[in-house]
Amino acid sequence: FLCLPRCSSLPASVRHGILRERVDAACQRAQVEGPRNLSRLRPVTSSSQERAENVVDGSGSEWFPASEATQWLEIDLEASVQVEQVRIQWWGDYGTKSSVQV
Repeated sequence: FLCLPRCSSLPASVRHGILRERVDAACQRAQVEGPRNLSRLRPVTSSSQERAENVVDGSGSEWFPASEATQWLEIDLEASVQVEQVRIQWWGDYGTKSSVQV
């Protein structure tokens, strides 16, 4: 999250320059650190609430719906973000029986 301290007395061009430096620095850190897990510990809702939070806990634990019926899972990223990659770890042959919508 990028914000400027109260600096309304600064000219707009100076505020813009400070903000641009912070954005550039954040972009450089992101390139060095690699992709982030945007879903980690975010709110999750599913058709079967049983253990749905396991999907976003970052531990590799699993979520198996209790029913054979069609299931769904929704993760609220709580912000408008650019998603560049979606990674799913499927167990067994679940990946061949499933579809993903982003």
